[in-house]
Amino acid sequence: MKIVKYEYDSFLKLHEKLGINKTKKVYEIPYYQRPYEWDEEHISNLIEDFDKNKKLNEKDTGLEYFAGAVVFISTKDEKLEVVDGQQRITTMFLINCIRFILMRAQLDADVRNIKNIGRALMGSKELLNLIKQVFTTDDWSVMEHKINELYESIVKVISATGESYLEYADEIIQMTENTIHTVSKSQQDETFIEANQRSNYELYEEYDLALKYSMDVYDKKLKKALSKIVCIVDEKSEEPHLFLKEKDIDQIKKEDEIIGQYVEAMYIIYQTCDGIVKMQGLAGRAYTDKLIETMKEMVENIKLCAVCAENERDAYILFESLNDRSKEVEDLELIKNLYLRAYYNKSNDEGRMRQKGLDQIAKEWDNHIFTKANRIELSLFGTVYLTGASELDGKNGYGVRKAVDSYLEQKESYSLEQVLNDIKIYKMVRIILDRSLDGNKLNDNVLKKENTVNCSVVCKTISLLRAMKCSNVLSGVINVVLHFYLKEHTGTIDVDDFENNYINKLYFENDWQEDKYGKIYTMAHNMWRLALLSKDYKLPRKYSIQMIDKYHKYSECDSICDVSSLDLVEAKKEFDSWVTTWRYSRSNRYNIRLKVLFFRLIQTNNNKEQNKLIIGNATGITFKNPEDAQLDHLEPENPEDKSGHGYFGMNDIRNREDIVNGIGNFMLLDDYNNIKKSNGRFENAMEYYDSMFNNVSHWMIEDIKAAFLDPELVIEEEGHKIPTEKFFQQRREKLCRYFKAILSAERYDAKEIEY
Repeated sequence: MKIVKYEYDSFLKLHEKLGINKTKKVYEIPYYQRPYEWDEEHISNLIEDFDKNKKLNEKDTGLEYFAGAVVFISTKDEKLEVVDGQQRITTMFLINCIRFILMRAQLDADVRNIKNIGRALMGSKELLNLIKQVFTTDDWSVMEHKINELYESIVKVISATGESYLEYADEIIQMTENTIHTVSKSQQDETFIEANQRSNYELYEEYDLALKYSMDVYDKKLKKALSKIVCIVDEKSEEPHLFLKEKDIDQIKKEDEIIGQYVEAMYIIYQTCDGIVKMQGLAGRAYTDKLIETMKEMVENIKLCAVCAENERDAYILFESLNDRSKEVEDLELIKNLYLRAYYNKSNDEGRMRQKGLDQIAKEWDNHIFTKANRIELSLFGTVYLTGASELDGKNGYGVRKAVDSYLEQKESYSLEQVLNDIKIYKMVRIILDRSLDGNKLNDNVLKKENTVNCSVVCKTISLLRAMKCSNVLSGVINVVLHFYLKEHTGTIDVDDFENNYINKLYFENDWQEDKYGKIYTMAHNMWRLALLSKDYKLPRKYSIQMIDKYHKYSECDSICDVSSLDLVEAKKEFDSWVTTWRYSRSNRYNIRLKVLFFRLIQTNNNKEQNKLIIGNATGITFKNPEDAQLDHLEPENPEDKSGHGYFGMNDIRNREDIVNGIGNFMLLDDYNNIKKSNGRFENAMEYYDSMFNNVSHWMIEDIKAAFLDPELVIEEEGHKIPTEKFFQQRREKLCRYFKAILSAERYDAKEIEY
């Protein structure tokens, strides 16, 4: 990695310090960066922190305030291309823009109020200096000439005597309007605002801004945003008035989100600075001067540590090393940058066509990929399918980006259609995830899916793996789902068809008869079984890697990826281990597994004569609100009545706690009845289980009742029936046999299975 230069200074002086682009002083936001997005919290924090620092340290260290590091690429044409720090750089630029708008309004007011013409003289020179910070051009002579003419005219007025100054005053007002693009106040408010906005845009169109986007469309949006800020300084009060309200911002955002974002940012800047200055009790001209001065202090004294890299790759390395923050957003953003760069460098499109292509790619990404939740999953799953990189596990964002980079480097050419097709993979992943989610809570979602009869094992498996936070396992299942669709649908990907036909059928029709669906269901069921059997993620992860290796963008595989018999044997051994040692606690990660198994068992009938479970929702029983289903202690953990000596017939309280929190003492119970049941004795609990399914009995509940009547399993003490340790041991063994039977079925839609 090569660092070209590094410096510490304000954003106004970094160009000079870095020795780059001294004349134009342009910050360029490259084509792969998304538009500005800082909100009120970010902007106000920067301004208020600066003000707080100023008050605390003015006597010792002055106004200087460090706002963090920024990363640039030093390009061949001597531009400062912003890789990291766009939000801070843009915010500083917008502060300067508001300062320019205020100074322009103040000069206009001074010109119109002839008694302030001396101030206008000074203001014209100050404005010229500021203009050189807000705008850039290869030839300053035009603007400088206009300002100097205005300056000379003001001098004439100052030197005039008697009534003759009025002649000059009218001339100056007209010249001012022509030079700095202000508008006469003789018009009605609405017309005045519109006229100002048009005049503003003429000014911003005439000169290039000091903040420039390599994508012209964003340049235009920024200029349109600036043109919407209309401000006057009242000639009587000598205080500014901003013709902008929150409702106006909302309307602008509806019309164009990006333009609205800039407008809102400038409104927040103005209001925050206004609040700081008003706390000083100033009014009139003193207030306006202080408001402008406050903004000047910020742009001159908010300091940045700027590092210049030689190329993009080095810049990204710097970016990651300088930023200690969550990468959820950054990963997806940088992945987008890689696709934009690849298209920019490898497509045959040129000029306006390439610009349109870049715009379309960025729009697709920002509207359909970047804006929603689950970004880490999205970047992982989309990348794993495209690259076949089975080693990726979602824990290393750099690894994901490196895989994308390697995938793109191998391409000799990369058309717009190819890029958009690759982006559609991420959109398809989004659909897979979104359609498997019913509500926001992942655990609740799993129970809803398990409780839904017509919900396929694919949907249930995806829901389960997400709740278990097994992204590195889920990636294999995602690859399978994508592969069997894209294998049949070559060319331009139809995302709507994928969602409305393929996913709908795959998730809700349970069509095992159609070959491709049957294969997907089989593999999803295999993963569902492994996830519930295994003590940890190693065996499911092993199976997931096999899936990824078999099914990815360049794979032609059409066969089923089976779980090896050895892995299944090992998984069943692990199941015996974790089920036996499982103890209830609210934070136990195995709780969701146990709930799923209970849900599945509730959907079975028990043929006791043949020792078979009849599965496939044989009972027709479902929970009305499955998310309310709780793992309920049959025997309460903390009983209300502890009068029985040696509860359970045991004196060792530690042994009691072990049994009470083991699997043998649990059953599903809805939240309503669980609350009513509370900590009452076991012998009084059955009425709540009877009412759980509207008094429809279930064989599991009947088994509990029967066991409670067995004198070998229950003792009587002080008039109470108390289950013994043997009662819970026997029930645990039965439950484990039932669970293992369910998990031994080779198909989720199997009709019966021996236990």
